[in-house]
Amino acid sequence: MLSDRARGRFLVTAQFVLIFLIVAVPGRRLWASPGWLTLVAAILFGGGALLLAFAFAHLGPALTANPVPKSNAPLQV
Repeated sequence: MLSDRARGRFLVTAQFVLIFLIVAVPGRRLWASPGWLTLVAAILFGGGALLLAFAFAHLGPALTANPVPKSNAPLQV
C-alpha cells in the first residue's frame, strides 16, 4: 500500500504525463469553435493564470505540487 505522499507524487506525475501527451501528440481539430468561445476561453485562462500567480506568492514555503500538505508548513488563511 502506498503512503499518502507516494500516492500524491504518483498522481502529480500522472497528471503531467497526460498533459504532455495532450500537447505533444499531433492531431487535427475535431470541431470548429466560434470566435466568441475562443475569447471566453482566453479570458478564463488569463484569470486562472492570475489566480495561480497569487497562490504562488501567497503560499510561499508551504507551496507544493503534492496534494498532501507539507507537515511543517503553517496553515495559510
